Amino acid sequence: MNDQQTIINNARGFANQLNWLSETVPILPRLAPGFLRRELIHSLQLDGSQLTLNQWLQVELLGSLDDDLDSEHVAIMRRALRAFHVLSKDVDGAINIDELHLLYQRVGGDDAVAWVNSSESPVASVLKLLNRAQDLPRLARIGILYARLAINAPDQLSSKVASRLIIPIVSCEWRLLQLPLLSMSDYFLLNQKKYHNFLTLIKHDNNMTPWLEFFLQGAVGVLDDVVGRLQRMLALVDKDYQLLMTSKRGSLILARLFDKLIRHPVVTVASVAEGLQTTKPTATKAINSFEKMGILTEITGRGRDRIYQYQAFLDEFK
Repeated sequence: MNDQQTIINNARGFANQLNWLSETVPILPRLAPGFLRRELIHSLQLDGSQLTLNQWLQVELLGSLDDDLDSEHVAIMRRALRAFHVLSKDVDGAINIDELHLLYQRVGGDDAVAWVNSSESPVASVLKLLNRAQDLPRLARIGILYARLAINAPDQLSSKVASRLIIPIVSCEWRLLQLPLLSMSDYFLLNQKKYHNFLTLIKHDNNMTPWLEFFLQGAVGVLDDVVGRLQRMLALVDKDYQLLMTSKRGSLILARLFDKLIRHPVVTVASVAEGLQTTKPTATKAINSFEKMGILTEITGRGRDRIYQYQAFLDEFK
């Protein structure tokens, strides 16, 4: 068995573990959006953005931040998340040129999409070939598709983010994974020189081999890492939920707040009151209970407009 086949088999093993978790752990779909946010943050950082996951969660919570954040990067995050939500509704085993067109248009606007249907673009023919190439391992198909998009898309941030977003999209579309957990941008970020060099080899010499080996090795590491993160997160959630249920403070409102934290681990009194449809005094009491149990931490140090986060849970996204 050659090295590439061994890598693919290892990746398939980790993918099977993730799919088994997806089928047997009901909470897992609620964790997946956190990995998608993390992927998009690292995708932006790969091209120089300073936006962090913690900042983005606060943007989602408050609508904006006092920090001097780049408005373009915030806008791209919003558009990319909406685009993924739209495209992930229709998983039929293939991705077509219209869906690709929609992705680039939603993330980058009309200026970012003209190339998709250009007569000079090889994307349509490559996409058609890869959708039908059932004898080619799915992970290899994903790596090839991303490379072709990356070297043909416009050299602008929104297009680059849209190209990288295709990886978690087609990992589900081509049924490698049941949830969008193949997040490659962190790996690309840590290996930027090789990432750019191998894509350049494809663009100038049409040499796909170094890139494909690089992508496959990275995917194995990423899938292994995600399995470990999810196992630790599930253990943490179980531990804290048991702590919550066995404490004198245990109540239905606290159980509902805990479920909310798994979906969005940064909250305010106002967001809890609105999300749980309760009063601000009740929300304050619930948050104070979580603070005393060590589940929530206040991060602003302010007396008013305080922000709380599920720190141990967030740490698993670092």
